[in-house]
Amino acid sequence: QIHHRNLFKGPRRKRIALRLMHFNEMEQHGHDVYEFAYGYDESSPQHWRTDSLYVDAESLWELGPYLNRVFPAFAYYGPQRVTVEQWKAVREACLEKEPTRRAFFDGVEQWLVESPEPRCDFWILGV
Repeated sequence: QIHHRNLFKGPRRKRIALRLMHFNEMEQHGHDVYEFAYGYDESSPQHWRTDSLYVDAESLWELGPYLNRVFPAFAYYGPQRVTVEQWKAVREACLEKEPTRRAFFDGVEQWLVESPEPRCDFWILGV
């Protein structure tokens, strides 16, 4: 098993485009993805929801340095609750160094706005 501390220390030399996907795009991509879910019930976990966003693992790994700055113990392999304020801090830290990543964050924020109910948090479900 790969330990996330080594994997997520910093951006790799070759940057990849951060990609958001919807459920209907998953068939062509595969399952090495993180799920951004509106909610998560640990007593009755559900995955692969049609209203979630999906991010391939490499894209999330690119955000590792910024996630680690905001979350001292980010749950890369499990459910992680993320408040809107924490997500804004990740966004600010990333865009300060990599302003070309703005479209990715705009996509997540648009998804939050489209939520059936107002959101103060969401969940990132690990691979």
